[in-house]
Amino acid sequence: MAVTVDDVLDAVADALHLSEGAARLEPWWQSVASRALPLALADVQGGLVGRGFSAAQLAAWPGFDAVVTQRAVYWSAVNGGALEAFDDKFIKMMNDPNWLKTAVVTDDAGGLVGSASVGHGDIKPTPKDPPAFPGGTFTDSEGRFKRW
Repeated sequence: MAVTVDDVLDAVADALHLSEGAARLEPWWQSVASRALPLALADVQGGLVGRGFSAAQLAAWPGFDAVVTQRAVYWSAVNGGALEAFDDKFIKMMNDPNWLKTAVVTDDAGGLVGSASVGHGDIKPTPKDPPAFPGGTFTDSEGRFKRW
């Protein structure tokens, strides 16, 4: 299921603790949510595609819509918060741009979906040369460890 503007409006109403839901939001929230949704999609897709996930893997991720909705609420608060007199410290608390770097993506069965990244960064080939420091390499020409 793709996230809709109505989904974003419902989530914004929940964030504002409106017991009547999205029906109680001011009419201008419709345009705020309409602008927030593509920003959220770009954030989530950009962060995960950048880690090596394919569009098909993201489409199959059961948590994708929830993550996009959460990000859309953030962008709605950024763009509409001034009109509602939001305290910006709460908006800042909703924003963690680094969490996508370690987000766990699963398939429908709950199995981990792989990407070109592991843990805290991209997979990089090991260097062919030994590590160097200002004094040269850690070993001498005969392979013995150099003392400091």
